[in-house]
Amino acid sequence: MDDKRSREKDVLIEKIKKNIKKTIADFSKSHNEIDVNKETTISSAFQYLDYTLKQKILTLYSENRKVADAIVSKWVLPQVNETNIASFVKLRNNKTHSGTVEWGDSAKLYAPLLAIVYAGFFKYIGLPDEIIICTLLQIF
Repeated sequence: MDDKRSREKDVLIEKIKKNIKKTIADFSKSHNEIDVNKETTISSAFQYLDYTLKQKILTLYSENRKVADAIVSKWVLPQVNETNIASFVKLRNNKTHSGTVEWGDSAKLYAPLLAIVYAGFFKYIGLPDEIIICTLLQIF
């Protein structure tokens, strides 16, 4: 994977995933009556252990802070911070799991968070922050 796109993995998360895989393999050897790859989700249940969505968004925000803050400043939106991101993730989870959504102030975070997505793409293709900010201020 290209260095621009890869992020450092959490060592402890990777370690627990490795230990879980080993435990599943050991279990499978002693219990051949269960095919963990066909009849259960045992083999895949833990493969997605990772940072929370909130932490992933915070990471993207920290990588693209200048861009998001420029959008926030232009439209006088609330600052992007851990509390606001947590509220946005809760809103997303409510919609995903219960089908209901009450945007409230979280709606005001949509533009800066979408700008972060665009900024990540523009950074990937090699544009400098100044060009990214200028471009996104025209879009948003």
